[in-house]
Amino acid sequence: MNRFLFLVLWGFYSCSNIPKDEVFSDLSQVSENIESKNKRQSKNNETDDSYNIVKFKTKIDYVLNKSKNSEFSQILDTLPRGGLVFVELKNTPLKNVINESVTTIKYSFRENQGISAIKLHLVIIAFNSEQKAENIFRTFEKVSIEKNGVPGLTYSNDYLVKVKNKIYWINSACTISYFNHCKIVNEFKDIFHISAPKSIQCECGQVICELYSD
Repeated sequence: MNRFLFLVLWGFYSCSNIPKDEVFSDLSQVSENIESKNKRQSKNNETDDSYNIVKFKTKIDYVLNKSKNSEFSQILDTLPRGGLVFVELKNTPLKNVINESVTTIKYSFRENQGISAIKLHLVIIAFNSEQKAENIFRTFEKVSIEKNGVPGLTYSNDYLVKVKNKIYWINSACTISYFNHCKIVNEFKDIFHISAPKSIQCECGQVICELYSD
């Protein structure tokens, strides 16, 4: 009963309830056509992501630097096979998630002024099918609510959502308040047109993440 009450109360503090700032012929010929279409669609998706990243960075600048005269620089990294998305995953079933993907791209954002530590990441993990993405997302859900190992997924703030054959993952440092993290998540959802029903949300230091069906 207490657990249920906690979840109900916690729902009022989920990212969904944090407001945004005001301010995504023959059989062989058919096969070739399908393959060509898939390649074009993949390229279009990558182009859309790249365009949306530019807008997303602008929102990060606004949310986190409204009282400062500084901006964030962007670092793009295509993660190699055999690597880790985050070191905290090394002892989990997700340690080989990059090997399971077609591509894993990590956008890191670092404040240009003051301490140059990276403050926020956006990871886009693409798979060869929607079913593969769904299976991996279920593994993320399982790991995120286990009590062993690192609290949550990375100990910091995390938001994950699956859209078609991709998993989008926003990770922010504990130096970013959960309120601001959620504002960034909502800006991301608006820019990328995210309307997926399920998400994983973790607050810095929280032992068990929350699984939501929006």
